[in-house]
Amino acid sequence: MFSGRVRVAWLASLLIHTLAVAAVAFVLWRWMEPATQPPAPKPLKLSMFQAVPPIAKSAPPEQTVEATTEPVPEPVPVPVTETVIAPEPVPIPKSEPPPKPQPKSKPETPKPAPVAKLPRQVSPIEASPPSPVLETSAQPEKPVVAPPTEVVSSPPVPVQPTPNADLENAYRARIRAAVDAHKHYPPLARRMGQEGQVKLAFTVDAEGRLLDVTIITSSGSASLDEAALQAVRDAAPFPPFPEGSQRQRWNFSIPLTFSLEH
Repeated sequence: MFSGRVRVAWLASLLIHTLAVAAVAFVLWRWMEPATQPPAPKPLKLSMFQAVPPIAKSAPPEQTVEATTEPVPEPVPVPVTETVIAPEPVPIPKSEPPPKPQPKSKPETPKPAPVAKLPRQVSPIEASPPSPVLETSAQPEKPVVAPPTEVVSSPPVPVQPTPNADLENAYRARIRAAVDAHKHYPPLARRMGQEGQVKLAFTVDAEGRLLDVTIITSSGSASLDEAALQAVRDAAPFPPFPEGSQRQRWNFSIPLTFSLEH
């Protein structure tokens, strides 16, 4: 046989299941019950609006008449269209064309009256006879004799020998060759790839000594300009001037080109 605790637990479980089944059945019954419909409105009859005979005041029975009145539709406003009568167009009077200008009549120029020819009057100068021309004997003038001049003999001018152009050209070539022989390309400028042309001007005396040297046009590189000046200084002294040259100084201008290809 079961103990007391087991029985209590079994009864509690049975009670819980019974309550759950009852709750489910109640929910299903409420869900399946058809919904009640509201009462239909009573129709309005004409007998309700008939005159009621007066009732004595002693018995004031109150009767409540229930009537359902249908809503009366509001009148819809009809749009009124106004007809606008356009005014009649006013006729525009036509403007008359301006009168054409009449051509002006040219005034008649009066013709000059004929001039009467008057008799030619003779002036008193023309009327007088020409006066005779008196011929005078002209005496010849005596010729003027200049005094004798003394001839002074000037001393003979010594003839200077003209310089030979071939000798001067040969001397210029020797100067240029001497400068080119002493031109050296700066190692730093060669490594840096510097190139350019330097135009120099220098003066040489008759003995071939170098008096001065300057730069006319720079190459843009200080090392190349200094190398060009040093080439002229190293080439001096130059040979003396050729024979027959009357120069005391000789100015030269030569360009020196520094190129990596040469």
